[in-house]
Amino acid sequence: MSGSAIMTLIVFFFTWTWNEFLLTLVVIHSDSLRTLPVGMAFFQGKYTGDTPLIAMGAALMTLPIIILYIVLQKYVISGITAGALKE
Repeated sequence: MSGSAIMTLIVFFFTWTWNEFLLTLVVIHSDSLRTLPVGMAFFQGKYTGDTPLIAMGAALMTLPIIILYIVLQKYVISGITAGALKE
């Protein structure tokens, strides 16, 4: 009964962890340990940025989240609507 709620939490927690920016920007100083959003921030200069490279990186960065959601979509929808339906 709680399986769909746990799967929904897994998707939300993975998305939150995958997109972590501020904590990794402040705490981690090694280039090999940074998350993708922090690495993407270093592609942009002060006045210029390589727009095609940033767009490609953003598309690749969202791909694992989209795949995880598609795989667990049944559980996410049932977990979100579990408390809203009266049986």
